[in-house]
Amino acid sequence: MSLTTFPPFYPVNEKFAEEQGDQYGLSPDNLLYCGPFKLDEWVKGNSLKLSKNADYWGADDVALEEININIVPEPSSAALAYENGTTDYARLNSSLVDKYKDNEAYKSVLGSFLWYLQYNFENGDLQNENLRKALTYAVDKENLTQNVLKDGSIPAEGFVTVKLANGPDGKDYRETAEGYFTETGEDSEKLAQEYWEKAKKELGKDEINLRFLFEPSDPAKSAAEFIQSELSKLEGLNIEMVSQEKNVRLKTQQNGDFDVVLTRWGPDYADPTTYLNVLLPGGSFNFGKYPNEEYTEKLKEAADADTDEERWQLLKDAEKIAMDDVAVGPVFQTGASDLLNPKVKHLVDNPVGVPFVYKYVTIEE
Repeated sequence: MSLTTFPPFYPVNEKFAEEQGDQYGLSPDNLLYCGPFKLDEWVKGNSLKLSKNADYWGADDVALEEININIVPEPSSAALAYENGTTDYARLNSSLVDKYKDNEAYKSVLGSFLWYLQYNFENGDLQNENLRKALTYAVDKENLTQNVLKDGSIPAEGFVTVKLANGPDGKDYRETAEGYFTETGEDSEKLAQEYWEKAKKELGKDEINLRFLFEPSDPAKSAAEFIQSELSKLEGLNIEMVSQEKNVRLKTQQNGDFDVVLTRWGPDYADPTTYLNVLLPGGSFNFGKYPNEEYTEKLKEAADADTDEERWQLLKDAEKIAMDDVAVGPVFQTGASDLLNPKVKHLVDNPVGVPFVYKYVTIEE
């Protein structure tokens, strides 16, 4: 039932949508509104203005008359706008956390996006499991999250995030599932070196060249630069950094024109399969072409399980197969550091699906 709150399942007025043709949804006049607010103005790439929808069934419970959203690419500019009193909300990046962490408006929450290293299995070198292990263990995720990102992000311990979904036992999936690639500091560096030497020996090479694709946005850019510095500790590994804006980066992934990419996935619904299905061979987002059919079979068994308990265990078994294969290298689960005016109350921040709900927001003077 919770899937019905996810936008792809929203109903669309067929007659209206067909009348708009290819312009549907591209301007305030090309949309219909059945929610608490309607879109009045949209300056693409710049701003949006929403107003209360008088025809909404619960309009009496909506306190806000208007919402103004400014699209500000630079977090420093958004923070300055907050300081100047021209906005009630600003998202920060890692470079601003120390400056504002003691401000009464500062808040840090655990997000639900998983950033991970996707390996291209069509690259002959990356078909070597020990090479994938070396690359994964080389990244000190604790150092990355605590000293570089500093925004509430946490090290990833698998391909399913923390606080996504509870099992039949009422416990969070990650709490009862096995943890993977959890070593930090000297321990992770030692393992990386051991697997690196094994990989070079098995591949018969002293040098390996890899292209590392990433996007120049926050937090990807700072994370990618940190990862590059970590990988540079593997003698003989030559990394070519390839920076592409997100829309271009995604097309490059889809075309398979990469070796390693720092990419992310966010949950569409509160169940481990929202992540696990990404790695299905032949899947639309399995850009690395991870090939394990045993993994596919395990997820099929989970879908056909007789009990919730059996299904939950099969999902854990599937994740273990992928992590033992180093299908991907989990890096970190996002955190979010924001400035939110203390006068703003009852803003709902969802970890899954639509992030913010404004229906219940009040402004206390």
